[in-house]
Amino acid sequence: MQLLHCLAAAGDGGTNRFVDGFAAAERLRAEDPAAFRTLTTTDVTFRYHSAEVDLRARRPLIEVDRAGVVRAVSVNNRSMEPLAAGRADAASFYAAYRALADLLDCDDLAIGITLQPGELVAFDNRRVGGFTDVTGIVSGLRMVKSELEIDKHRFICGVVSDAFDELPNLLSTGMTERQAFAAFRAEIVRQGADDVPYLVGATGPGGIEDIIRQPTDREIVDGDMLIFDTGSTYDGYFSDFDRN
Repeated sequence: MQLLHCLAAAGDGGTNRFVDGFAAAERLRAEDPAAFRTLTTTDVTFRYHSAEVDLRARRPLIEVDRAGVVRAVSVNNRSMEPLAAGRADAASFYAAYRALADLLDCDDLAIGITLQPGELVAFDNRRVGGFTDVTGIVSGLRMVKSELEIDKHRFICGVVSDAFDELPNLLSTGMTERQAFAAFRAEIVRQGADDVPYLVGATGPGGIEDIIRQPTDREIVDGDMLIFDTGSTYDGYFSDFDRN
């Protein structure tokens, strides 16, 4: 059960969109049985990780009972982790996932409710997906960038790209993740960044299940995959991308 409580209303936008996940799943079963079967038989990991907690759940996006009746639909882009690298079924899974996502965007499966201050809506989030439309709010905050601002974005993106290119000269087997992170952070600053406020990543053999984490004392060994994801700044302007 999920509760949404409106404390203050925006002047424009803020409509909550509720989508019937069961209806979307049944439509997928009718239109693309193979995709439905893929999403009911492929387990994915959902994870919320912080300094205080590490919450995980592993389940298919569509859960059915023994009779084949849909009993839960789980879609959460923020917490769903990617499939392990190299899986042969990755392409079919993501194609099926995209098909379900397209159905969840169908207007005939959704209703819109704009809450007023003090109002609350409760819904079963194993069946109903809740989304808030902030298009009007975001559009009002957008500004066309000047050429100077674009140059600053271009500069910091180039800095981080060049730092990524230096990684083969900075890292080696036997280093710990902490040492690798420190070396990469220092290289980004050496290339011209003001700060590296966000840097996460991971190493591991054959693939990585979770990239949103801080470094450990694990030693990097031959054959490991390594990924860095960084948000670095120059004069208040950000770059944000990763490589592995």
